[in-house]
Amino acid sequence: MNCVGPKGFLFWVFLVFGFPLSLIASKSSSWDEVIWEAYDHSETLQILEKRWKRSLSEKDEFGGSLFPQLRLSGALGQGEYDLSGEDVSTSSGKLNLKQPIFQGLGEYAKLRSLKKGVAIAELKVAEGRVHLALELSQHFIKVLSSQINLSNLEKRRDNLKKRMVEIQRRTQIGKSRQADLIFSQAQLEEVRADLIEAEMVRSTLQSEFEKIYFNDQRVQIWDPLGKLNELPNESQLRKELTKHPSLALAELEIEQSGDEVEVVRSGHWPTLDLEGNYFLHRRSPTDGYKWDVALTLNFPLYQGGQVTERVRQRILNQGMKESELRRLRLDLEASMHTSFARWSGLQKKMDALRKAVELSEKNLALQTREFSMGLTSYLDVVQAEKSFWEVKRSWDLARLDARSAQLYLLILSGAYTSR
Repeated sequence: MNCVGPKGFLFWVFLVFGFPLSLIASKSSSWDEVIWEAYDHSETLQILEKRWKRSLSEKDEFGGSLFPQLRLSGALGQGEYDLSGEDVSTSSGKLNLKQPIFQGLGEYAKLRSLKKGVAIAELKVAEGRVHLALELSQHFIKVLSSQINLSNLEKRRDNLKKRMVEIQRRTQIGKSRQADLIFSQAQLEEVRADLIEAEMVRSTLQSEFEKIYFNDQRVQIWDPLGKLNELPNESQLRKELTKHPSLALAELEIEQSGDEVEVVRSGHWPTLDLEGNYFLHRRSPTDGYKWDVALTLNFPLYQGGQVTERVRQRILNQGMKESELRRLRLDLEASMHTSFARWSGLQKKMDALRKAVELSEKNLALQTREFSMGLTSYLDVVQAEKSFWEVKRSWDLARLDARSAQLYLLILSGAYTSR
């Protein structure tokens, strides 16, 4: 090819710009790429991350209330002095310093609760990723199934076209019946109709997948269904399950409930505050005083039993959360055990079906060759083809089931909670 001159210039422009762009346009994404991209597009996760940042701000806000509070204030007034009976105008400007000394230890329990609230908000982001990944994996498998079905039909159509050429040749020389040619044409039209329907299903699932998880952004899925046997053993998965965000979240909520009990219980304790004033300007009958300091001690004597009831409610709430944690742990362990047993059984099923596919494919090739030699009828070829595609479909379904179980176990063990 001439790479010099105008044509050569266009060739180099395509090579430098067009070819890489065509690769990008046709780039397909595997599951690992799809899941992280879905996280970036998820509005639910963005909301959870904003709540986490808000919890940080709430903790810092409350922490600031434990430090001394300094205020600058001024006042103007008019009144009557008791001794002389004369009207007296007053004015003052002062610095006020207030420091809570003891609040029944409730403030420290409240600060601990808010710190746990930050950790809880962060774990909710991780839990949201798990829920999104589980939901996404189901749609991912559906789209993948539609792609495999479409690919199989395209291969079947291409094989029928090649066979029709052979039948036409044999019909012309009188070695095949005209009925065989008509039957193969009917088969081809039937496959074409199935292809149209399969393309509609794939297109619908693909568009729903992109609309729900990627804001209508184009995402081409690619997954070879390989390495389906790569998974940690069940004991290792159980160990990883202990780090599941939902379990860690439930444990933290129980600890936070304990802090809330202490916060409410502090209502039984007295409070002690230190407050001082320094007068920058003072015009009043008592203007001889430049500063004052006071300790304020408050004893809660009776509040109608409100504090006691609040404590009882928080304790009951803590007990409910402990029961929910036990149930959640049992549910997750049972779900993991069932999925692992299903995945293990599918490994044996896939091995048997893979051998069946290989044998059916050999049988189809043999029947086709013998038909071209006039040793078998076309019905034998049709039967061999039907058997092959039935076994192939069963094998594909088993691989999809294994991939679904594999993704479920990986997601459950926390493989996709953080990069």
